[in-house]
This record gives sequence, structure tokens and C-alpha cells, in this order.
Amino acid sequence: MGRAIKINKKGLISEADKGLFWIIMLIFIGLIVAIAVAWTASLRQIFVNNNVEPTVYEARVLYSPNCFAYKDDTGRVYTGVIDIERFNEQVLRECVPLVGTAKHAMAAEIRMNTSNMQYVDFIESQNWGLNAQKVTMTKYFVYVYDHGLERPAILTFFHKAGSD
Repeated sequence: MGRAIKINKKGLISEADKGLFWIIMLIFIGLIVAIAVAWTASLRQIFVNNNVEPTVYEARVLYSPNCFAYKDDTGRVYTGVIDIERFNEQVLRECVPLVGTAKHAMAAEIRMNTSNMQYVDFIESQNWGLNAQKVTMTKYFVYVYDHGLERPAILTFFHKAGSD
């Protein structure tokens, strides 16, 4: 085995071994710093994410009374319940004003089964046709308020993200 670091009776390291001690300590501290830097770099990848913008738009559309969320006569907003009368491109464009210069485009599709047919409606932001990037999609199970009835439906958001 190698030479052991000698400690005197007072618990102090001898002068000859202090250099070795500090070399070991510097290597240990360097290793801890390298781990901390690698960990913060991975956190940056988690929190600096291109998916934040679409998620914010989706939340706005689903939960805002100014968008698709159903609002009754008393003013109560039912999040997750889509008012079919408000599900149109004009409301989407007012709620999420994405124009030609925006780096993001959005579209939405709602599908529900009624007693005798399947209802499908597709709406898009003003700049949807201008972007030709990769399309991502997110699906939500929602209810649709349709003339006094709540019907189960699937709301799909489509997103195109532009480059920086």
C-alpha cells in the first residue's frame, strides 16, 4: 500500500503531508464543481424549453373566459368545458393573436359524437399557412357545451414553431 498521511498527537497533519492533503482536497473540490456545473446545465435544458409557449397558449384557450371556456349566465367559468358557439377562428385569433411575423402558429380541432353524427371542426391562427415547420400536437379530453348539453369531446391543438 501507499504511504499513509501521518497525524500527530494533537490531531494535526505533519508538514510533509500538507501538500498531499491539499492536492487531494483540490481534486475533490474540482470534482464537486464539475458535478454542479453538469447538473445546472441539465436544469437549463429542462427549464429553457420550446414547449413552454404552446403550453401557455393551450392554457389560455382552455381556461380563459375570453377564449373557448364556457361561461354561464352568472359569470362562472367552467374550465375544460368548451362553448361550441365560441369555437371559431375569430375567437382563437382574438385570444391568441398570432400574426404572420410570429414564430409560432396554432390550430385546433374538436371531435365529438352526437346522437346521429360525428362533429369535427378545425380552426387555425392567422399565420398557420405561412409556417411550414414540423407540427406537434396535444390532445385533451374536454366537454363541449352545446345548446344546454355537455358532450364529451377530444380537443387537439396543433403547433408549428418557427426558428429563431
